[in-house]
Amino acid sequence: MTESGGFMPTLMRSTTTVPRSFANPILYSSSSAKVAKPSPTEKKLRCTLEELCNGCTKKIKITRDAKGTRQWGADLTFVIVEKEHEVFKREGDDLEMAVEVSLLEALTGCELSVALVDGDNMSLRIEDVIHPGYVTVVQGKGMPNLKEKGKRGDLRVRFRTKFPQHLTDEQRAEIHSILQDSS
Repeated sequence: MTESGGFMPTLMRSTTTVPRSFANPILYSSSSAKVAKPSPTEKKLRCTLEELCNGCTKKIKITRDAKGTRQWGADLTFVIVEKEHEVFKREGDDLEMAVEVSLLEALTGCELSVALVDGDNMSLRIEDVIHPGYVTVVQGKGMPNLKEKGKRGDLRVRFRTKFPQHLTDEQRAEIHSILQDSS
């Protein structure tokens, strides 16, 4: 014990014949300080939106150095990383997708077949005029909710209207006569 009341660590050396790995100096302390545990090792698992929606099995091989490192074992943490999807964007349990329609479909209505993330197809009928910024929400067609079994997020469908690249003078006049009274 030191004058300040703390404990003094004692350095001891081995003088007997022992295996070389144990002949190194060992530091002893009578304090109750814990040995620092190594930081956890992270392993990223990349999953598609379909795999996250429907479930999947990922095989992972975990190997350790056979010689050992004389260190405390660390935790292994798996981090699931969602791959970017070419059709859907995810926001929590909700999904969003963009659909392109012609100007004729935007003005007169349309029926579309939409492929869902779970592999199903859905028929989507739009009878409204599709204006810039038009979005329709289909309830229960998003990602499964992990906290509430059987519940799913929503699917938001945003529409983009494809305009014709060229109109003849006759087509312009006809469209003008039809639309001039609709304002």
